Formats: sequence, C-alpha cells, structure tokens
Amino acid sequence: MDNYIDINNLFDLDANVVRELIKDEDEVPDDLYNQLKIIKSELIAREMVNLNDEDVLSDIQLVEELMPDNLTPIEKVRWIYINLGKLFSYDYRVVNDHSLGYGKKINTKEFIGRYQTCVQISQILAEVLNRIDGIECNVIKRRLDGARGLFGEDHVANEVLLTQDGYTYKLMLDLTLDLYLIQSNCFTRHFGYQDDGTGTYDIIPIMDDIEMDKKLGFVDSDNDYTDKLIVESKDELFAYDYSNHTSKEIVEFRIDYILNRFKRVFSGYHEGKQYINLLFNELLRIQYREFNLYHQKDNKVNLKTIYRIDSGDYVKWIVYSNKSGFICVDEERLKHMLANGWQTNSTTLMNILYPSEKKRDM
Repeated sequence: MDNYIDINNLFDLDANVVRELIKDEDEVPDDLYNQLKIIKSELIAREMVNLNDEDVLSDIQLVEELMPDNLTPIEKVRWIYINLGKLFSYDYRVVNDHSLGYGKKINTKEFIGRYQTCVQISQILAEVLNRIDGIECNVIKRRLDGARGLFGEDHVANEVLLTQDGYTYKLMLDLTLDLYLIQSNCFTRHFGYQDDGTGTYDIIPIMDDIEMDKKLGFVDSDNDYTDKLIVESKDELFAYDYSNHTSKEIVEFRIDYILNRFKRVFSGYHEGKQYINLLFNELLRIQYREFNLYHQKDNKVNLKTIYRIDSGDYVKWIVYSNKSGFICVDEERLKHMLANGWQTNSTTLMNILYPSEKKRDM
C-alpha cells in the first residue's frame, strides 16, 4: 500500500486500504498510523445525511408508467412492490421523534421524500396500488413482537384484495420490513408470505414469487438472489479446518470474507445495517452485540452501528459504514466520539466504555 492516501476520494478506496481499515489499530504500520486515524475520522464524519432531501415522486411516477403490459393482478402488485422497495429508506429519526410516524403528513402530489417510516410507506403503497383497476389496498395495523431494528410507534402494513383466475386473494404486504431485502437482492419475506395468526390472509409460495421475479426481470433464469450466494458461502466458510487458527484469525478471516464478497452500497443507512446483521447471523457465527451512535444537527443525521465481536479471548470493535464497509475502532475512539457530539441510547454500551461510571450522564 502506498504511504499516501487521498482523503478526497475516501469512498473509492482500493482493497488494500480497506484491509488496513479493518485491522486492529495496534497492527497498523507506524508510517500509516496517523494517516489512517485521519481517514477513519473522515469516513465516519462525512456520512451526515439530510433526511428531508431527495424527492422520489418522479421515480414513483416512472415506476407506474413503465409497468409492463399483460401482467396478472398479482404480478402488477409485485412490480409496484419491488420497485418502490428500491426507492425508500427507513427514517430512523423516529426513535427520538415519534412525530415522524403518525404525526408526519405528506402531500403525495407534490413531494415524497426517500426517508419515511412504516406509516408513510404503507400510505404511499396503498395510493399507488389503488390506482390499478381491480386492486384494493388498505393500511392496517400489525403487531411486531420482538422485531429488531424498528423504532417508534405501532407498526403498520398493507392489506391487498384482488381477484385472479376466479379466486379473490387477501394478502398481507409489509414493504418496510422488505426494504433491505429488496435492496440487497434477497428473497422478499413479507410479500403475501405471512398471516396474522387468524387464517385471515392467503399465502403465496416463495416459488411463485421467484417465477414472477423472472418474468418481471428482477432476477435472471438462474434465480441469482443474494440468498443463493449466502448458502454457497456457508458451505465454503464452514468447511474450513479452523483447529490451528486463533480466535483472532478466525474473526478477521470471516469479516474480510463478508466484506469482500458481499459489499453493497445502500442509499439508506438502516437498510445497510440490517443487511450486515443478516450476513453476521448467517456467516460470522460468532457472538456479537450492536450499538447505535448518532450525531444530529437540524435535519442532518449521521447514524453509525458499532459491532462488538466477542470470541471469548479476543474482542474486536468495528463501525459499519454503508459507503466504505467496516472500520476497526477501539474503546478510546468511541469515547472520543461521545465526547464530541455523538449520542447513544444504549446503557449497555455506556457501561462497557465507562465501567466505573454506571450513572454517567448520557
């Protein structure tokens, strides 16, 4: 690796630089240590996003205009669902400001922002689907007991009624939960694939969704979803003989593997971190905890998820960046962030960082 790194092009880093970023800080070569510290700080700080920007109204209109002819009613719903799922990102500010949920009103004829909660996403999906002849879509409340990663007020989804081949379907759709799966090219798990526990809703088999995706051009004929690559990677990763490797070597090997084989850039941070959680659960297979840090100024927000990977005799801290991947940090850097405008709602993280200051003001 060259001794000089252009910090004006931080989001276009080559593989060698990326590998230095995920090394423990005490392993970085002395001649690069100070420069990498600056790069890490810049990478973390530059992802401040104005969540009130980015009007996607024209994109939604284009999705409607480009819907292919000769589709069945369910295929029409699928076309709208997948394409809208590529446009929206979850507005995680709702964790601290519940008014962004039910209290937020949008004028869908003038401006539709990219960042929305389940309330607005369900409303927009209903409006679009109700413009299609023969399809009725309503917003419904839905319980999400134990669901991770969603914040704020009670969850809502959609109920769709349509008639096809003489049968009237009643389907539950939850686009908010499928956003990160759609954007990472995984199987959707909330498109007519769940009931409310009362037998109210019809279930669409995953194979039917796959056939629709082939017809609509969302995947190729080989079912080339990311799920397929995950399964292949499991077989490869867990076939290795790790008996002569230290915990540290195993952790770093798997992180490097995930980063290089599955790296994606997401428009919204929340979808990116859900994707990482999916990969960690499937491929890392080592105990970890996640903590959220955020820096907010007016409508601009910088959210970062911190992962503490604990293999027993080795602990590694990494920050997830949805632009550049993983950035290895240590407890001192996290303390520095918290002392300079970053905040967290996690008492667990504060107790780890300040074990003798359990009552420290957050």
